[in-house]
Amino acid sequence: MDKLKLQVLLDMADRVSAPLKRIGSGARTLGRDLDEAQKALRGLERQQAAVAKYRGMQEGLRDTKARLDAARTSQQALVAELKKGGDAAKAVGPQYRAANDAVNKLTQAYGRQLDQTRRMRQGLAGMGGMGITNAAADEKRLAEAVDRTTKAMERKRAAQARLERMEASAKKGAAMGAGIPPERMVDVLA
Repeated sequence: MDKLKLQVLLDMADRVSAPLKRIGSGARTLGRDLDEAQKALRGLERQQAAVAKYRGMQEGLRDTKARLDAARTSQQALVAELKKGGDAAKAVGPQYRAANDAVNKLTQAYGRQLDQTRRMRQGLAGMGGMGITNAAADEKRLAEAVDRTTKAMERKRAAQARLERMEASAKKGAAMGAGIPPERMVDVLA
């Protein structure tokens, strides 16, 4: 009689553990999918940050260019004063040297910023084929991709929570059907 009871319990444990194993397998697959979605989201966020940085670099470049143009205009006015000669030319000499230094420094700064901006543009082109000529469209595409990925992650998290509830429910139902207290069911299925 004990053998029959044991056989019935083992058969029941097999019937209960099969769906639990399927649920566990689904949970693992869902976990991997969630990890991949998170990785994709991080990549999209890096791309968005790079585009924002590029836009900032462009703003800095425009600002430096405007300051350089203003410094060159000032320098040219001082050159005109120097060409007049006389006492006015002597008085403008130190101002001209300062203006000349400012133009040189701004020219160097502008060149560095231009090189950095070009490198950044090339880097962006290597990130998923983003082109700077369509930066606004690329930013919109990135924002939509981030939104889609975030929603997909939320759906996967909800599915994972449902799987966990199903697993807990299946374990509890199996334990109750076998007349085994739920806390001991783990021992039977192990």
